Amino acid sequence: MKGPVGFGKLVNLLMNLAMGLIVSIAVLLSSGAPLNDVTIVPAWLSSFVLGYAAGDIVPISKWCNSAAAHVSRGSRIIAHLIISLFMGIYFGMVILAGNSIINALPGGDWLAVGSFFISNIVTVLVTAVVTVCIILQPMQIFAAKISGFNPNE
Repeated sequence: MKGPVGFGKLVNLLMNLAMGLIVSIAVLLSSGAPLNDVTIVPAWLSSFVLGYAAGDIVPISKWCNSAAAHVSRGSRIIAHLIISLFMGIYFGMVILAGNSIINALPGGDWLAVGSFFISNIVTVLVTAVVTVCIILQPMQIFAAKISGFNPNE
C-alpha cells in the first residue's frame, strides 16, 4: 500500500473502520438497542463493508476535493467543512441504505426498509458528517506515513 493508490485505499479503510463503528453505535443508541458484542459487531461489520465498497467504487474523495477547491476560495477550513459535508452525506446514506435493506427486508417488506431508513436518517447524517469532520485529517496523516505519499506536499 504505497504511493497515491495506497494512500487512498488506506484513508478509505481507516475512515470506514471508524465511521462504521461510530455510526452503528449511534443508530443502536437511538433505537434503544443494547450495546453489546451481539449488536455492535454485526452492525459495525455491515457498515464497514458497505462504506469501504462505496469508497472503493466511487471516487468520492476526488469529487469532494474538486468541489471544495471551487467553493472554498483558498480557505482550508471551508474546504475541510465542504469535504466533510459531502463525504459524510455520501457514506452515511450508503451505509444507511444498505443497512436498511440488510436489517429490515428479511423480517418485513420494503415498507419496513423505508421505515428503518427514515427513522434513522437524521442520526446517521449528523453522526457521519461530524465523524468525517473530526477524523478525516488524522486518518490522512496516518495514511500518508504508512503509504509514503502525502497529497499536500
